[in-house]
Amino acid sequence: MQKTKLFLLSFFMMSFAFTTVIAQDYPTSTGPAPYIERYEPISQVFTSLPDPNSRSLVYINSGLTAGQLNKTANMTSCALTAVGAPISYFPGAMARVSANRFFTVHQLSPYQLYAVDTLGNQVLKFNVTGVPGTLNSITGITWSQGQLIAIFTSCSQSQIGTIDTTTGTVTLIGSPTSTPACAISVNANPAGTLFAIDIASDNLYRVNRVTGVFTLVGALGVNA
Repeated sequence: MQKTKLFLLSFFMMSFAFTTVIAQDYPTSTGPAPYIERYEPISQVFTSLPDPNSRSLVYINSGLTAGQLNKTANMTSCALTAVGAPISYFPGAMARVSANRFFTVHQLSPYQLYAVDTLGNQVLKFNVTGVPGTLNSITGITWSQGQLIAIFTSCSQSQIGTIDTTTGTVTLIGSPTSTPACAISVNANPAGTLFAIDIASDNLYRVNRVTGVFTLVGALGVNA
């Protein structure tokens, strides 16, 4: 009996020592922690990230010189609340600059640049100068990499350019082109690539921000 206990104890100690030696032959892993997929209902994702600036701004115009800026309570509701005084211009587009600051433009002559915030404050910054006479409408603006980029169109030709936010001066990029004929918007992705929608052909275009060249991405498949 005593020999059996001694044998078992010796075997246990040898096993422990052997395991320890084997384990020490390999360095401690410094790799990434294991990836764990986790799915949450959409409602939880939204409610877990409260943001007082998470709302949309909407212009409602009854004509070229009469309208009202509105805002939603949050991005889960479409109910509108009027903010600020009634406007006397025709907003062609709006560009978000920061959490609660935006630029908007009066898209027809006399072209104007406004600074807007979510409290309804609207300040005329400058008259926009340098819009080509053949492209008589500012139909889109986007804020990208510290620049206010605009798109101009006559609905037979379109062209992009920048609007200097300290002077209101337009610097055109590239040349007017009939492809696209009637660009109605311009937007930038986080990397700075520009995209435009053409309502004449219902196509999506990529725009080179250096050369102003439009490249067809494809048909939208809807009446834009």
